[in-house]
Amino acid sequence: MCPNCEKETALERIHREEVFDVRGEPVTVEVHLFKCEECGEEFEDPQASYDPIEEAYRIYRRRKGMVRPEEMRAFRRKYGLTQKELGELLGWGGATLRRYENGALQSEAHDQLLKLVMQPENLLQLVSSKPEVFDPEKRDKITGRLKREKDADCTILNLVEEHTQFGGGVGKNVLRYKE
Repeated sequence: MCPNCEKETALERIHREEVFDVRGEPVTVEVHLFKCEECGEEFEDPQASYDPIEEAYRIYRRRKGMVRPEEMRAFRRKYGLTQKELGELLGWGGATLRRYENGALQSEAHDQLLKLVMQPENLLQLVSSKPEVFDPEKRDKITGRLKREKDADCTILNLVEEHTQFGGGVGKNVLRYKE
């Protein structure tokens, strides 16, 4: 049934590329439509799970190296943070992070802040500077994990530096294997 002329008629499937303007940048995306043979109007499939605007945002994020919604969720879950808690740490309203995780395109400033907070040492500093966001038990659990990760990173860096300092640099090993 056509939603435009409200007649039950044959529909033609159309697949074509359309250009969306995402923050002044053209992004080409494939669009799936139906065309009513009665009135000639085109319309999107109301039952389709594919959203061309979401796809345009996904392409834009990839081009700009922005944090993707699934990365935000994975990061938050890794440390057991709720959307509200992470939003409070970042100084955002409660709905902001929820919108970003559901596909809304974040601003460049918010993207930079997300990238910074996703580095464990920065998250540790932020959690320590805003203790009121968490109950003490949860705060201790998060800071303990972040400190262990930071210590592990330092140990790995020290091993790499020692290995490089004593003539066992990665480049030499690679060359040795190729000879």
